[in-house]
Amino acid sequence: MTAPDVENSYTLEPLLPFHAIENKRYLYLALPASTVTLLCIFTLGINSEVFEALPVVLVLLIPFMVISAIRGMIKLGGEFYNPLVATVACSLPLSLWENINQRNNGCLSFGFPGESGCPPEPPGYELPRTVMIVFQMAVMVLAAGALQSKNWKGMYAFMYASYISFMIYMYAYISGLFG
Repeated sequence: MTAPDVENSYTLEPLLPFHAIENKRYLYLALPASTVTLLCIFTLGINSEVFEALPVVLVLLIPFMVISAIRGMIKLGGEFYNPLVATVACSLPLSLWENINQRNNGCLSFGFPGESGCPPEPPGYELPRTVMIVFQMAVMVLAAGALQSKNWKGMYAFMYASYISFMIYMYAYISGLFG
């Protein structure tokens, strides 16, 4: 009797590309944050009580995401830093556009007695939000593409950039509304 040949044994390839990712601890924070970001931007114009907690979750994640992003920049280097900074820089004109849009056309009415309410929204009022939705989906497609090409550092960068760019967008939205 001979012993089985261990060197020629067949190993199964994982079905999902997540098994090939190194340093999964970044994924545990970035994946939920990116998912909540997409949910939040889709529900931004919907007046529903179900989705009111999403912005709160995003705000609570800020310190964790910032510390983790800084740690990622230090440990993962340019493969993380370059896509992160480039993606966030591309989102800045959209945030500025939303800020200007809210300053010129935004209205905040709580429905108190004696208030006249808000005038009808002008044409194109929702356009910056729609463009930001497309931008966020494009960033997620870039993250999936980086994962498929086994560039997990780039995938993390795009996921963190999605969160950071949305938080900058929300700051521009709120500051424009109250500005």
